[in-house]
Amino acid sequence: MPRTFHRPTVTAPPGRTGQPYQGGIVPTGYTVGDDSHLVANPDQQDAIARAVELRNQGKPLAAISAKTGLSQPVLSRMFRRHRVA
Repeated sequence: MPRTFHRPTVTAPPGRTGQPYQGGIVPTGYTVGDDSHLVANPDQQDAIARAVELRNQGKPLAAISAKTGLSQPVLSRMFRRHRVA
């Protein structure tokens, strides 16, 4: 009997469709607002922008982590998901 493969459909992340956040781990750079929608966290957004800038300069994760305050696993996951440098 042949195996079948089901590819899940791609959906927009919560908060971008106007629907309330459904739960789970809150994405780095966001917090859940009073109305259950994702709200950008300015401090984390600045740290992410700085991290991307440093990564594009070729800096290693340890140096980026030390300068931005974001952990290395968070940085690694963020760069891998968004294909930064």
